[in-house]
Amino acid sequence: MNIGYEFDFCGARLTALGSGALWWADHGLLCVSDLHLGKAERIARRGGTARHDAVAWGYARGASQRGVEIHQQTEVTGIDVQDGEVCGVQTNRGFIQARKVLSA
Repeated sequence: MNIGYEFDFCGARLTALGSGALWWADHGLLCVSDLHLGKAERIARRGGTARHDAVAWGYARGASQRGVEIHQQTEVTGIDVQDGEVCGVQTNRGFIQARKVLSA
């Protein structure tokens, strides 16, 4: 099944998804950019509407389907590093073990 356009970048195999996000399968990482606010502005100029919350929820749904945990309304108070690698984050709700962390 073709879910997007696959390409190599600096030795990494990435997939450009139709949503505008990049999927890095080797690391289970979904890279999200600007939520297409420029695209929404162009749509609005033509008299249409773009629901930014729907775009954000769409990204969240896609990330969740790929095993990403999303912690809403959770303040990160520190990032734990061991031997030069991230091993988790400290939050106002306690410790979350993680090998990869994305702040959005």
